[in-house]
Amino acid sequence: MWCETGRHEQALADYDRVRELAIDTRTENLAVYALVGQALAQRGLGHPDRAGSLLTEAMDQLDATTMVQERGLCRLAQGMLHFDAQQYDLADERLTEALNASLQTESVRDQGRTRIYLAAAAYRQGHRERVAQHLVKLFECVETLGSHQFIVAEGPDMLPLLQRAQEGGRLLFDWTRIRSDLAQLYPDAALLPVVQVVQNTLPLELLGLNGGRVLLAGEPVGGWETDTARVMAFLLAAYPMGLGRDRIIDLLWPETALSRGNSQFHTTLFRARRVLGKPTIVNEHKVYRLKPEGDYRYDVAEFERLQQLGQGEDATAHLARVQSIALYRTPFLESSDGEWPEQVRRSLELSLVESMIKEGRYQLDQGGIDTAEGLFLRTIAIDSLDERAHRGLMWCRYQRRDRAGALRQYERCVHVLMDELGEQPSSVTRQLLEGIRANQATRAML
Repeated sequence: MWCETGRHEQALADYDRVRELAIDTRTENLAVYALVGQALAQRGLGHPDRAGSLLTEAMDQLDATTMVQERGLCRLAQGMLHFDAQQYDLADERLTEALNASLQTESVRDQGRTRIYLAAAAYRQGHRERVAQHLVKLFECVETLGSHQFIVAEGPDMLPLLQRAQEGGRLLFDWTRIRSDLAQLYPDAALLPVVQVVQNTLPLELLGLNGGRVLLAGEPVGGWETDTARVMAFLLAAYPMGLGRDRIIDLLWPETALSRGNSQFHTTLFRARRVLGKPTIVNEHKVYRLKPEGDYRYDVAEFERLQQLGQGEDATAHLARVQSIALYRTPFLESSDGEWPEQVRRSLELSLVESMIKEGRYQLDQGGIDTAEGLFLRTIAIDSLDERAHRGLMWCRYQRRDRAGALRQYERCVHVLMDELGEQPSSVTRQLLEGIRANQATRAML
């Protein structure tokens, strides 16, 4: 689940634990599965050499006669790595082996994932007929599973293939929903958004929700010397009317004596001005602020405005939520310590979760089960204790007639609540469980 939402570090940690369990219990197929999972996480983190070594280790542990599915997963992952390296002949060879294994084990999801990369490799090599053949088979997998989520999980690298197929009239999928789901799960990607957020290009941009970057004339700036100088710029952006010196000291150095805080303030202000240009931070009547004419962009302010617009139930609120969710690419100033960034980070995170839950339910009402599932998955990646998201995933699986998947999601909910809080799920979640067991669950139970 972590890899499907781009959280590869968490995936790596979880697969480490699975691998330890496999070693302790001497479960060979579980060990191979964990190695493949680690390899895919390393691939997602941009470490192909580490991924390749893990896959070699996995192949060495395979029993070729009994571990057909595991061998197919290894070959699929190796094919992905060759595809990334633009070694398309080798990719095709490994992916064909993976496809044969998935056909033998009747694993439709693995067939679909393999078809994606076979089509993409054929597309890169200019083999149009093979592209069309694989896309038709891919559509059959989507029809069988009742979901295109496994396509979305492969990420935005598949966009050129899918868009070219769409333009050629060969794509049989719901292109709009695929594009929307990719935007939800991979907000850093250069997607063609369902809703285009119109933004003016301003000389100064402070992107607290996009890596904590500061741009001048579209170019990232560095040389802050200390992270606090960068945080000061964001603090002043958060208070466009300005702040007094003592209030800035209180927010940035809350446990520092006033005399020492005064020295730190002036040193930090000097560093911030040196990076941004002295006229960018002005002092008027003992109030410090960014350019008083507001000639800058602060993405958190945009996010908060869209969140307010997204409180309703109508289509306008839906569009605002889609835009706000797309703006939230990384946690606010995620690499910065300190009380103020942490307080803002937590507040924005809670706001995002509420928006995704609301949008997920809206999508369910509109028949967008795949998009809703992506939103609920992303919510759980942020807050694994949110029972509303667990119930949403249970409902999505139930709607696809996957009662076993819905029950497994309930068990995951039980596990995380007991592990973290020592509590059982709420009566609302248990009621949905009983409804699913009796095949009488309703939308109102969410």
